[in-house]
Amino acid sequence: MNQMNLVFNLPSKQEHLQTISSAELVSGNVPAITRSFISDSSSTIFRNQIFRQNYGQIASNIGIDTVLSLFEETKNQNTNTRNNTFHNRPVFVTSFIFHPPEDILNTELPKCLELIHEVQNLFLNFDINSKEQTLKLVDFIENHICTGLRELSINIFLRPQKVKDYVHLYTLLSKNVKIIACQYLVCTPIFSHYLIQEKICSEFEAKQFLITNNGFCNYLLQISNLVDRYNSMNYEKNKIEIIEAFIDDNLDKFIEITSKTNLSESKELPFLTELSALYGAVNCFKYLLVHEPNLSDICNFAIIGGNKEIIRLLIQKEFNFRESSVAALYFRRDDLFDWIQSETKAEDTQENRNHIEYAITDTLSIQAIYSLTKKNRLIYTNDWLSVFSLDDLIEPVKELSKSCMFLGSLFFKVTNNEIINNFLDNAQTSYIIKLLRYAIKNGYSLHIRAIVSHPKFVRIYQTNPKIFDEIKKENPEIFDEIQNQLQNDDDLDRNYHNFINGIIINYSIVFDLMKYSMKMNDLQTFINLDFINKIIGMEVTKEFYDKILQLYIIMFKPINRERLRKNSNSKLNEFPEEMIKLHSDFLDFLTDPVNKKHIDIKELSKIKFNLDFIRHLEFSSEEIQFLMKSSINISDLIFNPVNTRFFSIEKIIKYGNMDTIIYAILNNPLSQEDIRFIESYITQNDIDRDKTIVRKFFRRDEICNNFDILGHYMMFS
Repeated sequence: MNQMNLVFNLPSKQEHLQTISSAELVSGNVPAITRSFISDSSSTIFRNQIFRQNYGQIASNIGIDTVLSLFEETKNQNTNTRNNTFHNRPVFVTSFIFHPPEDILNTELPKCLELIHEVQNLFLNFDINSKEQTLKLVDFIENHICTGLRELSINIFLRPQKVKDYVHLYTLLSKNVKIIACQYLVCTPIFSHYLIQEKICSEFEAKQFLITNNGFCNYLLQISNLVDRYNSMNYEKNKIEIIEAFIDDNLDKFIEITSKTNLSESKELPFLTELSALYGAVNCFKYLLVHEPNLSDICNFAIIGGNKEIIRLLIQKEFNFRESSVAALYFRRDDLFDWIQSETKAEDTQENRNHIEYAITDTLSIQAIYSLTKKNRLIYTNDWLSVFSLDDLIEPVKELSKSCMFLGSLFFKVTNNEIINNFLDNAQTSYIIKLLRYAIKNGYSLHIRAIVSHPKFVRIYQTNPKIFDEIKKENPEIFDEIQNQLQNDDDLDRNYHNFINGIIINYSIVFDLMKYSMKMNDLQTFINLDFINKIIGMEVTKEFYDKILQLYIIMFKPINRERLRKNSNSKLNEFPEEMIKLHSDFLDFLTDPVNKKHIDIKELSKIKFNLDFIRHLEFSSEEIQFLMKSSINISDLIFNPVNTRFFSIEKIIKYGNMDTIIYAILNNPLSQEDIRFIESYITQNDIDRDKTIVRKFFRRDEICNNFDILGHYMMFS
């Protein structure tokens, strides 16, 4: 709107009114003398008492209390309405506190919401003479019928002054869309009147569109309370003529219609003044203002009408718009909402501390709704998402579902996994259980699978351990699908928590799961997984083998085994026996000949951390020759006693531990030189300490036959 100055002379007395530019109004830079609404409420005369609206009543009629109760935390599920004896009106008892949107006009929308935003602006600013606008709106309605008809219905109520334009738009719709409109379109009596007057449809058909016959759009009837239901009334013929004058802001016609009425004394003067403000008929409003009507209830009408000149006139008369901010929000006067909010100090009162009014989004612009999501964790956009889903507007639903309180009817309507998961992210466990049981009973396999895959299912299973039995009993086929789904799920975190809680997991990723459990510092789960003994002796792929080998090297490298042995305060020390068994199981699997083909000694020896595994292997002649040329110690080469066959007894005794020495002496071929070296080893060392061990040497006949009687006596005494 262009900036302009207003001079208005009352016939009874010449008085030059202070003027305010529209830019000042929208920006909030209104001169202090006119901004009575920012002063302390105790010193301000509030003339718009009727618009201290009972938003709790509107919310209750729409059913917000039911929705809030579903999303309350379990410990706070006390959402209800009660009668406040002082005000005698319902007040919500809920833990939710809703915050108003902030700076709506400057809220940047994600790309997926831009189409909705564009269409809403086309409706709000629809110019019947613009062919481009008309074609865009018709095309949108034809291709997105549910959303398009909802927008048309809402705008018929929000912009009464454009009723003729919307009637024209309706005439351009295809026959098929008009048939569907019989179920989805709702309208005001004035819209219905013009359908009949222009012979667009029969009187019977036109009246089927009336809001009173369409309970599913009850929210439109409820918000009409903000203007005394003026936009949902059935008017007599003379009132319709007056409304036509207001639509065109035709002052001459209005004067002609009311020429026989003394407006100054008429009881209808306040009604006519409010109606002129509602239709934004500034010339008619000025004329009525001359007759000094009682304007105690005018502010909401002026805000909804949106004529800034009318608003400026009321500001000059010190009217308070503070309590009309929600009316501006509901009727998509986002610029006026931002302006009022910028001039109003936020105050919580005991009667409205939760601000339930900001939970109602049924008529809000998409920009206001998105702004609400920035200030509130959850808002109620169930109906918006329902029509978007019906029209396959999936991307907007994905975005808004991130913060949407929803009903079961919407939950089971959507089939996109991302959207379903967004809903589950928002819902309390108690609500998800209700959804799951309904899905089980009615065979919603997609939604059952989504719930079972969701992180919150662990909590559901903890409190309902027989839930799988319920699924199996009601739907055996779905149960089989879920089992298959869980057994093929690759998500590590989900499998980790599922295993802890006794839920089926995908055992093909169990080695990754073991690593994950150690990353979580959860040795108990690592040990409990204990899958390795189930695959000992089983031939596996090289990829699988390499992963197990990598896990072994990480988990059982020497430093970890040393910590296990020495650190008495370590959590690891609580499970030494289990760790020893696990270590043994890993080695049994990794060293089993069935998977020998997967071992490449040359590659393994390039990394020093692999030595702790290499030393356990049984080498071939070629491998031992390669390793002997490397820097690996003989003690490591004969750590597996089987490999002592490649070394002399002298080297074995020199580098091997006692177990290795005993194995070599008892199992390897012995030459006379070896026997003499063994005899020398026994006689030249203090054998008292190792006498029991050394006695094992004499199991070999070759050794017994080469010792004298004294030697035998010494060894066995």
